[in-house]
Amino acid sequence: MNYIIRSFITSLLIMCFAACSSDDTPEPSAAEVVAGTYTCTGSGTSHITDMNLSSEQKVIIEKISDSKVKVEYKIDYNGASFGTFTTDNATATVDKNTGAAAINGTGSVSMGMGDKLKDYTCTLSGKISKDKKDVEFIFTIPEVMGGLTITLH
Repeated sequence: MNYIIRSFITSLLIMCFAACSSDDTPEPSAAEVVAGTYTCTGSGTSHITDMNLSSEQKVIIEKISDSKVKVEYKIDYNGASFGTFTTDNATATVDKNTGAAAINGTGSVSMGMGDKLKDYTCTLSGKISKDKKDVEFIFTIPEVMGGLTITLH
């Protein structure tokens, strides 16, 4: 009888542990949610001039860790490279209620004429909708042209 009771309890424990196992797929990290290549249009504004940027502005976001991403953006102005923004320390977050993501970080942008390039500090803020159809990236470069802001959609 003691053997039957132990076997029953053992079987019951095995069923309980099996029932508690999770078959759920883990939610993707914020960095996984925002990773990708985004093709945008946009404009640049400064105290000196306004710039209409081509429709082939590409912002590339790669996962570094669960919340950190690398962002690269080559500024295309009238078919020519105007500079390259890079950062490998931007933070990605996801709003649990809406599924929309945000990216914020500081990096550098190399800009100049011809071979005369200079690095400038640049901040990035971005919003990406859950379906990735609506995006906005804002690059702010205070030291260029009296303060240059590039906004991409």
